[in-house]
Amino acid sequence: MTILPAEIADATGDVANQERTYRLRTAAEAITNSEAIADYQRREREADDAMNAGTSNDEVAAMFEAMVTAEDLDTAMAHAAIEARVGARPRYGDVAALLAGAMPEPPRPTVLMRDDGRYIFYPGALNLLYGDPASAKTWVALAAVAETLIDGGTALFVDMDNNGMPATVGRLLILGVPKAILASRAFFRYSDAADDREFCAVVADCTTVAVDRDGNPRGHVFVPDVAVVDCSGEVMASLGADSNSAEDFTRMVQGYLRPLMRQGTCVILIDHSGKGAASRKAGAAGTFAKRRIVDGLYVEARVKRQFVKGRGGITELVGLKDRHSGVLPHSAAMPDGRFNIGQFELVETDDGTAWYLAPPSSAVAADESGIAERRANDYLPAALTIGAGSAEFTVRDLAKARFGGGAVDRSAKMQARRGIDDLLNHGVVALAHAGSGTATDPARYRLTEAHLGPPPANTVSGAEGDSGDE
Repeated sequence: MTILPAEIADATGDVANQERTYRLRTAAEAITNSEAIADYQRREREADDAMNAGTSNDEVAAMFEAMVTAEDLDTAMAHAAIEARVGARPRYGDVAALLAGAMPEPPRPTVLMRDDGRYIFYPGALNLLYGDPASAKTWVALAAVAETLIDGGTALFVDMDNNGMPATVGRLLILGVPKAILASRAFFRYSDAADDREFCAVVADCTTVAVDRDGNPRGHVFVPDVAVVDCSGEVMASLGADSNSAEDFTRMVQGYLRPLMRQGTCVILIDHSGKGAASRKAGAAGTFAKRRIVDGLYVEARVKRQFVKGRGGITELVGLKDRHSGVLPHSAAMPDGRFNIGQFELVETDDGTAWYLAPPSSAVAADESGIAERRANDYLPAALTIGAGSAEFTVRDLAKARFGGGAVDRSAKMQARRGIDDLLNHGVVALAHAGSGTATDPARYRLTEAHLGPPPANTVSGAEGDSGDE
């Protein structure tokens, strides 16, 4: 997008006219019709000649004002807002600064943790998650949102696939996100952007830089750690773009998603599977350029047991591309050249809902309840130790007892949280205090009456349990 040249701004001291000229020029550049573009280019040359001749900004603006519609102007100004708020980017990367310290490490995934403590989605990158209808791809994306929010992060959900706010928020509640966090725009934002202008405005809001009275930047107002966009086809349609066009898809990613990615946001774009056999083999529906432009994880959701309300379900995550090889080495190779990342399971019981992302070795061998039972056995000895004498304990306490040491990192805390869920489902522990979902008021648990005395065996099912690391 062309910024108003300095000579135009210097042509007059009338700030209002400078702004108006810039707005009109920017809007005109948003027009996509080929005839209109040619007409604009002609008008722009005439305007440049007029400016060089000393014509006022107001007269220059009038030379191409007639071809600009209100819709063009709104769209262009949303783009301009993104550009202005993200700030000017240096033309060249600072390689010297990069090499000043130790050799830089390759990007690594930090979003959506598997049961073994490894993550699958990359921050600051485009991760594409696709699948057939009802393959739980939105559930998987929302699990990434829930995990991030519970861990104190921020998230954005752009709903252009008509899931609806009640359904989306309801799922996040099921996944364990406290109401207070979902209700705070400082942590979570939901948008059902209806068109490209609203989508642009949302991106602009999430790349805003706050400034002090002197105009100095103070930092971003709201930067989502995770941004889910559901779904690619609807975004392309709202832009009037062709999903089968490599140029259109690339333009959409660079113009709408890249500003989020540049600031470190993990972007998860949801998409649908192709319809024909050849298309399905290639990946998501539409252009083959999707595989090229994904710079994070390109993954398919394949349903193994249909997701049904009240019973949960299971879906398999199969990778097509892992740009930085942070996931591939810890996955299982498949005959068709793809790789099994793991198995996402949603378990719903009378006691509540839990979700798991088992690594491929467990996913292949475990039945529907085996994963949860195995983890419950893993955490049982630690729970029996810290819960003796009716003592109450938190997820952090369980993590310390399970893994040892003083500090508890994010991986250990997330695994312990899922261990608590399994112990709750097996009747080993009960909720003693719900808490508010904050670090200062965490939930607390206690052993049930049946487990206060010395246990006959350190398992929930009577078999020998493994109290070592997973």
